[in-house]
This record gives sequence, C-alpha cells and structure tokens, in this order.
Amino acid sequence: MCLAIISLGWANSETACEYADNVIQSAEDNDIDPLILFSLIHVESRWNPRARSNVGACGLTQVIPRFSETDYTCRDLMRNPEISISVGASVLARWINGYGRGRLSKGLCGYNAGYQCTQSRRGRRYARRIIGFSNQIRDRMQTIQQRMNSGDEELINDIIGC
Repeated sequence: MCLAIISLGWANSETACEYADNVIQSAEDNDIDPLILFSLIHVESRWNPRARSNVGACGLTQVIPRFSETDYTCRDLMRNPEISISVGASVLARWINGYGRGRLSKGLCGYNAGYQCTQSRRGRRYARRIIGFSNQIRDRMQTIQQRMNSGDEELINDIIGC
C-alpha cells in the first residue's frame, strides 16, 4: 500500500506510510476500507498532524472534538496522530452507518458537510474526491502487484520513480 501511495507522489507520503499500520487497524476496527481512510486523511490534512481548520477541526482526520463523542481536545488530536486516526475512523463509521445508512458516499458527505450534506455540492464533491483517491491507490496497487509478479524490476522502478 505504501509503495502505491509513494508512487502517486502525494504530499507527505512518507508520513502516510509511517502511520499505515494505525490507519489499517483503525479502519478494520470500524469496518471501513483502509484506502478510504488513507484518502480521507490525504484530503483533510495532507498528513500534517498539526493541521487545524478555521471551523475547529484538527489533527490528521480533521475531527471537530465537540462532535466526536470523545473527551479528546484539539491538543490531544494534534499531538497524537494515532488518536486522531482512531477518532476519525470512528466518526466516519458513525456517519456511514447512521446518516448514510451504510452508503459510503452519503457517509463521507456527512463527515464533510454534516446534516446539510444533501444540500451541499461541496459535500458530494468531497465524497467523490475521497472515493477517487482510494481508487487511484487501488489501481496503483494492482499495477505494482502485476509488475512484481512479472519479475520486471525495471518496470517496478519506473512505477515508483526510482
């Protein structure tokens, strides 16, 4: 997965790989596709653990603490990326399973725009963007796997830009 993310040239992809195990575990704990969680963090914070928005969202997953149903503060979320990832995955799962009634697009839209999602182009655009990024990772992973299976190291190096 990390090889795919690095090969896509995303900002701070090394940081994404640093937290990969935590992202995967948090996604699995909340029954979320890990590629969706990776993509959400990329869009929300560009993997900057100290990211903070003008509406009070903070950390890697840009959660607004008062809506997270936890006792964590922005300070907690920004100082401990693992907590931010875990809380963000939990919040996303609640949006998908509650507001979205199991529909990923609607859950992502709610995560971004709240209950005004259906009236918000921004929220729907956000959901498409997250899903699009996750598809990019998935496609790149498949390409890398195919190249690795063929044993062609030169093609693998082309993929990752070496």
